[in-house]
Amino acid sequence: MKYIDFGSMKYNFLVKNLFYFGLSFFLVILVAYWVPITIGLPGVGSFYYNANLFEQISPRAFVGTIANLFSLDLKSYILVFQLIQLMWLALLLKNLQTGGDVLENQKTPYVSILLVGVFFAFSQVTFTNNIGGFVDIAAQLMVLSSAVLLFGTNQQSLSWQLFLAIGCACVAMLVHEKNIFEILILGIWLLWKTDIKRASFFLVPVGLFSAVFYLLTQDAESAYDSHQGYFDILNNMVLFITESSFNMYGVYLAGGMLWVLLAINVYLFVRMSNDIRQRRIRLFIALSLVIACFLPLLIAHDTTRLVGLIWLPLFLLIRETGFVSLVGQSQKRLVLTFVLCFVHVLVTPPMFIYEHKAFASNCYAEFVLTKVLEPIGASLGGIHPSLSLQVIERRDHTKGNECWPLKPYRW
Repeated sequence: MKYIDFGSMKYNFLVKNLFYFGLSFFLVILVAYWVPITIGLPGVGSFYYNANLFEQISPRAFVGTIANLFSLDLKSYILVFQLIQLMWLALLLKNLQTGGDVLENQKTPYVSILLVGVFFAFSQVTFTNNIGGFVDIAAQLMVLSSAVLLFGTNQQSLSWQLFLAIGCACVAMLVHEKNIFEILILGIWLLWKTDIKRASFFLVPVGLFSAVFYLLTQDAESAYDSHQGYFDILNNMVLFITESSFNMYGVYLAGGMLWVLLAINVYLFVRMSNDIRQRRIRLFIALSLVIACFLPLLIAHDTTRLVGLIWLPLFLLIRETGFVSLVGQSQKRLVLTFVLCFVHVLVTPPMFIYEHKAFASNCYAEFVLTKVLEPIGASLGGIHPSLSLQVIERRDHTKGNECWPLKPYRW
């Protein structure tokens, strides 16, 4: 008779989760020294902090409602966002492989998880969170939770996982309405992974919830604009994209070497099938995910922040291709990935680009922006607005970028 050692199972579960949280904590600290955490409420931060759904039903008020419920002061509020960032990264690293815990594949060395984790840790998701004033990371955690629930071990049947995934997606919409594009990406992937029935059971409730919330808040101001303002932008979307939101430097810096990693995984994903027809379908799915990364530019102009949702299709493709395990199968691949990590950090200086204007989030980015990108933008800007770049200073976000001594925070 075979006995199950529950004590050993609990021990392994605890050790594995401590590994992911420990690794994520290490990466979050590194990122904080690279892009110091802004202690303050820059930009629209005060709006998010003071918003309360119990006083007025308005967009992007969910995080402020929680802060008011627990009477969080400024430091606690900022600490919560760092904890959410830690949870997002830990959950992402744990689920980099289809079927669950990436460490369950004994051929996957810890170092390959670390190297792939660096790409996500040093991305626009964390850069934007550290400069303060935005609530995106809370929504990203909900989107990621929804993805993990949808694409777990039980994908074919209607289960509690699906209902929880719907709940997480609805919370993401309450945090910020731009997450409709992340939900679209999940819907495309779910349709391909399962069938139209399960995709409908996910997308229809989330769509209805979003529509009702829109009707309730259509005239309410969010941070800069009302929902109706976005529809007004859509009426002139071609002009808006070319004149305001689409910036070549912003698109590149939204991903950096994540674009290279995405291209590699798209190739691996397509090559997973030997059937020509299936390969074409896979290519269509992959391209749809990539195109979805640019759709937010139809209604908003924060180029780096919006296109930064590249992390989601990359995460889904890495899970499918088994990229983390492939990296760990040879020392040569580990070395190449390490080099790509180093290049990623080097050629993706943390900047925030919107309306063809940019400000740097650390001293290195300031140097690259003023000495490299600004002269290029000045010489090419006459060709097309998307090639122009104007340097601005946002001391509310960066506090002046003190170069030394290195600190993980700035007042």
